[in-house]
Amino acid sequence: MSESTPSLAFPHDPLTVISGRPTNSSLQVLKRQMYANAGAINSTRGGAAHGHLALLLPDAEYLVLSNGIPFIPPVHPGPVPVIPANATATQRTEILRLYAQDIADLAVYTRVSTALKKQLLAAVPHTYLQELEDTDFGYLQVSPVTMLNHLMTTYGVITPQELSDNRAKLATSWNPDAPIEDLWRHVENTRRVATAGASPIDDVSTINSLLTMFEKSGLLTTTTEKFRLRTLNEWQMAIFKDDVTVGNKERLRKLTAGTAGYHGAHVASIVPPPPGHSPETAAALAARTNQPPAVTVPVEGKQLYYCWSHGLTPFANHTSLTCTNKKPGHIDTATASNLQGGNTTFRYISRTRHSSGTAPAAPTTAN
Repeated sequence: MSESTPSLAFPHDPLTVISGRPTNSSLQVLKRQMYANAGAINSTRGGAAHGHLALLLPDAEYLVLSNGIPFIPPVHPGPVPVIPANATATQRTEILRLYAQDIADLAVYTRVSTALKKQLLAAVPHTYLQELEDTDFGYLQVSPVTMLNHLMTTYGVITPQELSDNRAKLATSWNPDAPIEDLWRHVENTRRVATAGASPIDDVSTINSLLTMFEKSGLLTTTTEKFRLRTLNEWQMAIFKDDVTVGNKERLRKLTAGTAGYHGAHVASIVPPPPGHSPETAAALAARTNQPPAVTVPVEGKQLYYCWSHGLTPFANHTSLTCTNKKPGHIDTATASNLQGGNTTFRYISRTRHSSGTAPAAPTTAN
C-alpha cells in the first residue's frame, strides 16, 4: 500500500531528451532517471524499500532486488463492502479503512504509471516507439516497463562503433570551471557502458587516458607528474581520484589567492595623471600609466598582465593597449582595476609560448 496523496515530485522532470536514434548510452541515462523517479514515490508493497520501481522492472528482476518479496499491483476492490450486522465499531472502522486504502493505492499506482509513460513519450522521438502504439487506443494499454524494454532490446544493443566512441570519451578535455565531481561521473558512465558491452575498461587504462588528457590540456601538471611515479599496483581509481581531488583543491586555492593578489597589487600601482593637463593629454597618460604592471601571483612565480579582449595573461607585451588580436569593441585603456566591460577570465598559461604576445585561443589552468 502507498501513501494516499504523494506529490509525484520526480527528481528528474523532465527526462533528458534523446535526439535522433536511441543508443545504449542515451537509453542508460533515460533508464536511470526513470528508475529514480519511480522509486521516489513511496509504496509499502514489494518490501516497501523501492517505491514504485516495480512499474519498470520485470517481475524476476524485482524479486532479486526485493529479496524475494513480490510487488503485487493494486486492483480495484469493487463496491463498498457490506459490513456484517454483528461487526463491532472497531471492525467496521477497519473494514472501511482497508477499502479506502486499496482505492488510494490504485490511484497512486495509476498516476505514477501514467506520469512515467508521459515522460518517456516526451523524451523519445515517436518514431522509435510507434511500433507499440495501438490504432485506436494509442499507448493507453501499454505499460511503462513494456515501452522501456522495447527501447532497450531494439536500440540498446551496444555496437562495436559505440564501444569505440565511448572509450574515446575518456580523452575528452575536462572543463576546469566545472566541479571535479562532474569528471568522476563522466568516467563512471563511460566505464559502465563499456562493461555493458562486454568490453570493460580497467583502472590502469582509465587512469592512463585521464593522465594523457590532463597533460595535453596543461591541467594539474604537478599532480599528474607525481602520480606517474607511483608503482603499478597503486594505479587504482580510488587512489587516483583522491590525488586529483586534492590537486584540484590546491589549483582552486591558487586561483583564488592569485586573483586577490593581482587586484590588490594593480590597484596600488595606478598613478593618476598630473594636474593641469588637457583632457587629451590626461587620457594619453592614463592609457600608458594604467596599463597593469607585472603582478606576481602564486602560480609558479609568473608575472601576469591584463588585456580587455583576453583577460589576464603572462605576456608582458600583451596588454589592452598593445594587443594585436583585438575583439570587437576592444578598449585600449582598460586595466584590471577598471575593466570597462572587458574579459574577466583569469587563466594561467603553462608550457605555451606565443611569439606575437597574444594569448592562445584556449588557455588552460595548471596547479
